[in-house]
Amino acid sequence: MEQAIPSGIGQVVIPGAGLDTRAFRILGAGGEKFFEIDLEEVQEIKTWRLGNMLAMIPPHVVFVPLDLGADSPEQSLEAHGFAQDKPALLVMEGLTQ
Repeated sequence: MEQAIPSGIGQVVIPGAGLDTRAFRILGAGGEKFFEIDLEEVQEIKTWRLGNMLAMIPPHVVFVPLDLGADSPEQSLEAHGFAQDKPALLVMEGLTQ
């Protein structure tokens, strides 16, 4: 991720993001969009916790409510502004333990 962002990757997709905060911590983050995929109820907990720490959710973080076992990631990502024709980095660190 530290190499991909400076090289021009404009989109980062994190399936099963849970309570991960890397979209808020990565240096240089802001120009690229971070699409965090997780169950809606998990994202509600996360945004509630973030609301206690931040004045607002940064606009470069996009929450994509999705059940990976039942829904189409492609359609859901596109509906939330993901551009299929642009390079993206897929981070599956927490999802594939």
